[in-house]
Amino acid sequence: MMVPAIDGLQEADHYIHYDAFLAEDFDANQYVNSAINDSDSSEAGDAATALAKLSFNVDSLEKQIKDQVTSHHGVLLQQVIGIRELESVLMTVNDSIDGLKESLASLRKRIREPNENLQSYIAQLERLGSAADILRDVHRFLHLSRRLELQYPLDSSSGKNVTDALDAKVNTDRDLSKAALTLSELELILATSDFDGIEIVDELRPQIEKAHGRIFEEADRVLQHGIETQNQAEIAVGLQVFYNLKHMAKKANEVVNNVIEDVVRNIKHVVNMQSIQKEVKGLLPTSNTGPRRVNNEPTFGNQAVWAQAVWGRMEKLMDVFSESCIKIKVLERVLEIKRDPTTHVPFLEEVVKLMEDGSNLVNHFWRVLSVNFEREIREATKASVFLQNTLVGEYPKLLRYLHTFFSRVAIHDGMALSEYSQSPEYVIMLRTMSSLESGFLARSLNRMYEPINTAFPAYGGASRVPPGRTENLLIVRAISSELEMAKFDNTLVRAVAKNAVKAMNMYNVKCEALVNYDPSIYHVSQTKIISTPLSMNFSIINGVYLMYQSMWKAIEEFPDAIIDLMKDGVEGFRRLMLSIVQPLIEYTKNDLDNILYGIDKEDFSSSSQKPFDPTEEDSGSAYILELTDRLRFIQSEMFGRFSCGTEPRSWAIQIAKRIIHVFIFQASLVRPLSEVGKLKLAADMAQLEFAVSQFVSEHGVTLDQIGDEYKALRAIRPLLFLDTSQLSAAHHTANVPDLIILHHLIVRSPLNTLPLPHKYHHMSKPEYMKWADKHSESETIKFAIEGVQSGDSKLLEYRLIMDRFSDQ
Repeated sequence: MMVPAIDGLQEADHYIHYDAFLAEDFDANQYVNSAINDSDSSEAGDAATALAKLSFNVDSLEKQIKDQVTSHHGVLLQQVIGIRELESVLMTVNDSIDGLKESLASLRKRIREPNENLQSYIAQLERLGSAADILRDVHRFLHLSRRLELQYPLDSSSGKNVTDALDAKVNTDRDLSKAALTLSELELILATSDFDGIEIVDELRPQIEKAHGRIFEEADRVLQHGIETQNQAEIAVGLQVFYNLKHMAKKANEVVNNVIEDVVRNIKHVVNMQSIQKEVKGLLPTSNTGPRRVNNEPTFGNQAVWAQAVWGRMEKLMDVFSESCIKIKVLERVLEIKRDPTTHVPFLEEVVKLMEDGSNLVNHFWRVLSVNFEREIREATKASVFLQNTLVGEYPKLLRYLHTFFSRVAIHDGMALSEYSQSPEYVIMLRTMSSLESGFLARSLNRMYEPINTAFPAYGGASRVPPGRTENLLIVRAISSELEMAKFDNTLVRAVAKNAVKAMNMYNVKCEALVNYDPSIYHVSQTKIISTPLSMNFSIINGVYLMYQSMWKAIEEFPDAIIDLMKDGVEGFRRLMLSIVQPLIEYTKNDLDNILYGIDKEDFSSSSQKPFDPTEEDSGSAYILELTDRLRFIQSEMFGRFSCGTEPRSWAIQIAKRIIHVFIFQASLVRPLSEVGKLKLAADMAQLEFAVSQFVSEHGVTLDQIGDEYKALRAIRPLLFLDTSQLSAAHHTANVPDLIILHHLIVRSPLNTLPLPHKYHHMSKPEYMKWADKHSESETIKFAIEGVQSGDSKLLEYRLIMDRFSDQ
């Protein structure tokens, strides 16, 4: 209301400031104090002036108000009339409100009484409903109590023993299961209903509790007997009773834990040294007990008895393992078959929910068994040297006991042991003994190394002598003994086989260290005495071959997988043998090559020469006589020293092939060659054939088995006496190498008309032959034709050569 008034001020009053008085936080005392302070600080003003201004302002406002009332009195009168009419209306409204209140009070009175009656009736109905529920529960309770008494009478069942309960008929088992279901419903009613003060219920409570205890006890006996006898029907009855009692999952876990606890207790008993000592003490005479070592360790003389006690306990432990495992398997099988009649969920699922690791019963059993077995064995072997030596040293025996255990479990599952050995349970149990297996394998390897180290002693200045037959057989026997010991288990025998390969490689390394590869040892002195290093090489060769043959014989009955695993190690003996023999064979062939090169010292151009007489000892060419003598020496002094079975047969064939090859090559280059010279060369061929035949026959080889070289030798002899024109016929030159025919045609040409290949290329015959051996026949023919092309083209030999070999 003040703002319009201010806006309507006269222009003469615009200088008056009302803002300070219109402020919401205006304080009169503060304004007075401010005015007084301002008047004190002003030189011309004082408090009277401030009061005068206020008085003037008040008068101005009163004047303005009067002017507003005067100018708007009509409107104000109308507002006054409206207020009076509003008062009459308000009085009418108040009268109506009073009438409404009286109506509400009358209505409230009419509603209150029926409502109170209705609430009373509702309370009575609720009490009647509660009483009816209690009566129904009591009636159901009494009905179930009578049913329970019929299904499981306490007076008759109280005298039953275990045999009576287990020999009962199937319907009795069903009654027990039904009684459990009835009892479970009774206990549910007692837990959910308020029977306080109901005497008939209180009187029956002790009987129900007694029935619960006896049913629980009898069901436990049935279940335990079913597990002990692996009777799935009894196990099913026991589980069904506990399921009806809402105690099945807990009871099944309890059974599993009891079995596991019994197994763990037996494991600890097996490795308990104090218990073993008490057992052994009763077996030994008093005089043999002797002083004991610390930690209940046996004396040296009593270790066999102690070990026997340990293995006896271990055998019984495996029986416990198999029985316990089969119990768990049977229990799990029944739990998997039995299902909830409503949800059809197998009992096994409820049992698994209570398992800490969430696995099924069998996996849980194997996991706990392996963990405890590994821990107890590890701790026992760590604390007792005797147990460590016993279990590690005779690890295969422990593994055999485990195989017996696995065999029983496999038979129960309808599987073969070989098939069951691939199962996770088998692998887990083997891993628990990995430390024992590692220790056994280390000792097994040492047992293999021991005879090898004995056969190869630390020399220290002593003569280096390779192992003899006895030492080698001891090594083979040691290796085969270890393999036989582990033969029953595929995994163990594979590990031992790998160790055997290491031992064989070690033998080869030690043998190779004794081998002398110096070429000078192969040189034969004028006295034809074999050098000592070469003689030792022969001994090594024979020893290695003996190892090779003996090891193949030792492993021939093992599975193919083991043979494949050891094959490389056994073949290592043969490789070593060949690495020692091959230099000797190569030196022998080179030595015989040098003898055959002596063909150049013979005269094949003379027209008069003494014919060859096989009855005379010195009849024939000198190089053939020397070759024959050297072959006899090689056979008697070298090959005669070999004790390598049929192996020298292939070496003799190599030497024979080389002799014939070198002779044919060198003979094809003999020039000039007279008719008498051809006879002499043919005689040399016959004598060489006889010498080679004698050499290879010592090894059961015939000349025909030598192959193409012998065929060429037989074919080239008649070739010498044919006319040149006949050499173009294929049937005359069959089995003769093309290079030899080329050489023969060049030799038949007059001197200095068709040069010999080695002459044309300024090479010696041995150098030419070595070059030809390193190149193919076609390359060698091209090499030889280069000289022919420089000869006389009118010669028949030239035309024959060019017609036959120009395309090469």
